[in-house]
Amino acid sequence: AGLRTLVEPQCRVCALPFPAGTSPGRLCGDCLERPPSFQRARSAWDFEGTLPRLFHAFKFGGQVRALRPLLPVAVASFAAALEDFAPQALLPMPLGWWRRLRRGFNQSYVLAETLQEALGTRIPYAQGIRRRGRPPQARRGRAERFCAMRGAFVVVRKNDVCGRRILVVDDVMTTGATVEALSKSLLQAGAEAVQVWTLARRGRKETP
Repeated sequence: AGLRTLVEPQCRVCALPFPAGTSPGRLCGDCLERPPSFQRARSAWDFEGTLPRLFHAFKFGGQVRALRPLLPVAVASFAAALEDFAPQALLPMPLGWWRRLRRGFNQSYVLAETLQEALGTRIPYAQGIRRRGRPPQARRGRAERFCAMRGAFVVVRKNDVCGRRILVVDDVMTTGATVEALSKSLLQAGAEAVQVWTLARRGRKETP
């Protein structure tokens, strides 16, 4: 399989894909059971087909050019998020110091810069959010991920987020545990509202 854009039907809050034929505008079971702290998440691509290979080249190989096939759809999706939410600050997903040291860059920041450059926008970045060390999440189940991410983020410079609409930018959203932990910390620090934009959404297809 090649590349597949993320379109309706999907959960209207977390963008979890639904099977074809599902009525639009519904909530998934997870969002009904535990409403997220963020208002809404948007994603441009479904994390399947050749997308994981492109992500690996970008995330671990530092090959920004690997994103080129994804950019037209990503830019349109990102522009829609900006117009709909009118964020006052962008927040690329913070990396722990060890991952940043190992990779040499924060892929979410590079993604945000690439999209802003393509759109000709210059929205300021929220600063001073630190990420505490946590074990890798890849082999954990959904409940384990949410438990492990509690208290993972600390807002040091609250003036950067207090009273502001914050758009979190990340590469892939899976269970939503990481963006939930970050969103909760931002709201506790006084943010007016939080929305999330990711390049891709990975998750089971669910019948609501």
